[in-house]
Amino acid sequence: MVLHRHYLPNFEAGIYAALVTAGKIIFFVLSPIAVVLLPIVSRKSSKPELSRKDLLTALAIALGLGICVLIIYFGLARIIITTLFTSKFDQATMFLPWFGLAMLGYSLANIFGNFLIALNRSQVVSIAILGVLLEVGSIYLFHATLWQVVWGLTVVFWTLAIILFSLSWHATRQKTQIIGKIWN
Repeated sequence: MVLHRHYLPNFEAGIYAALVTAGKIIFFVLSPIAVVLLPIVSRKSSKPELSRKDLLTALAIALGLGICVLIIYFGLARIIITTLFTSKFDQATMFLPWFGLAMLGYSLANIFGNFLIALNRSQVVSIAILGVLLEVGSIYLFHATLWQVVWGLTVVFWTLAIILFSLSWHATRQKTQIIGKIWN
């Protein structure tokens, strides 16, 4: 928020603040998945039960819920913005669905990060730091318009989500193979 306040004119910074606040809805809808996933995966990580099915189940639930919220954002953006922030922030309605897409990527990255934490994968910390640096770099480079900011964040968050999903996918395969060798 500090960088946006610095780079964007006051009115656009206010629009961005409204987007961030409304965009958190997706994060708060999906964050319980990460919270529930942590102990389940942690408990299963030392047993041969851990499989990609757990990861794919979490992905399917998160995408299902996230897409439902995105559909609401696309269909009812004006109602959401005017209800939460009054009609002064009407311009935020055209950005809300696309910012929601960015927040879906952020929420998925959070879920996959928690999955890796449950598997005791320490590389998730360095990837999270890299994600923050990419976010700051994106804002620094692409801040001329609010569209640039929204699309820059969308690319960064989805890239982070894909990287963390790939690592989670690899970790489940690797974990299953290691446990399978121990049991044989």
